[in-house]
Amino acid sequence: MSGIYHWLGEGHDWNTVIVRTRADFTMKVVAEEMSHGLDGAIIGIPYNFDVGQLLVQADLPLAIMTTALTACSLEHRPNTVFALIDNRELGRTAAGYFQSLGRFAAYAYVHDARHSSWSDDRLSGFMSIHPDCQIFAGARESDNTIDRLKNEQLAAFLADLPRPTALLAANDIIAEQVLSACRAREIRVPDDISVMGIDNDTVTCTAARPALSSIEPNFKEAGYRAAMMLDALMHGRRLRQWTKQPGVLRTVERDSTQRIAPASRLVRDALDFIEVNACFGITPSDVISKLRVSRSLANLRFRELTGRSIGQALTERRLAECERMLRTTDWKFVRIAKSVGYANPDILRNLFRSRHGIGPTRWRAQEGREGRS
Repeated sequence: MSGIYHWLGEGHDWNTVIVRTRADFTMKVVAEEMSHGLDGAIIGIPYNFDVGQLLVQADLPLAIMTTALTACSLEHRPNTVFALIDNRELGRTAAGYFQSLGRFAAYAYVHDARHSSWSDDRLSGFMSIHPDCQIFAGARESDNTIDRLKNEQLAAFLADLPRPTALLAANDIIAEQVLSACRAREIRVPDDISVMGIDNDTVTCTAARPALSSIEPNFKEAGYRAAMMLDALMHGRRLRQWTKQPGVLRTVERDSTQRIAPASRLVRDALDFIEVNACFGITPSDVISKLRVSRSLANLRFRELTGRSIGQALTERRLAECERMLRTTDWKFVRIAKSVGYANPDILRNLFRSRHGIGPTRWRAQEGREGRS
């Protein structure tokens, strides 16, 4: 979604309808939008094949972002483009990262609960480097639950793994279940099993115990491409050609794979907390309270390892979010200031001017011109 909105924020004008959940992605909803003149669609929700087929059979441009519909002979359908993540590259990157950590007695992979095709691709990439990895593809907890594995089966699989094992989970939600099963069996992470997820869902990864390392895909680039290519289809323009699918954006190390010094862990926890909460008006005192150390120690270690204060880190995070919203929305500055944690917009305006040398209105105009060029 951020990639799609980034493209729209460059000056492109769409009237958009967003179907946000699998429960809302129904035949009735899609048929009603088609009756109202829907003239193009980006499909990213993977779990309703029948609705996907309805859109595929319709005579309108489609941008496909889910491998769940690649079995529909879409390669031969006119007005169809693909903006898929290279899931094999994600698996290969995780395998290479584990290699960089040293020797392991074994490697393992835990599928998602539905054994999805994207999970197969991530496993394929992982096995291209670790072909003998042990694979868990257990049953779901119930038919009504999409992503919950049977805990007893998973725990038994983990207990039987050699020590130490490097384990890749299909995504962060599955990895969090692995960590929970390890706690239940008193399996030490990362000493006995080193665990990595995929997606870098910041909330899931930082709330996990221990904090979860993860591969972050370049989803934003995929969304940007989907919007750009769909617009070209709808206007009969020539499509831009890419030689490589979006793959890995970055690898994020946390406690589940890495033994780090106490000072580094302290600063990393502070940065994670700032990333998630900075725009909710928190103060340096809130960050220090979360760390549960003295103010003097927190300030000393943070400045030693980052070269800035906790207050400066909060300001930089809020300014970055302000810049993103100026690029991608038409919100008034007062609304933006409130959304990033400033009740007084003049404070943010002055900080912005100090950073860029110009005010936010002029900066937004310049960014718009550069994006359109």
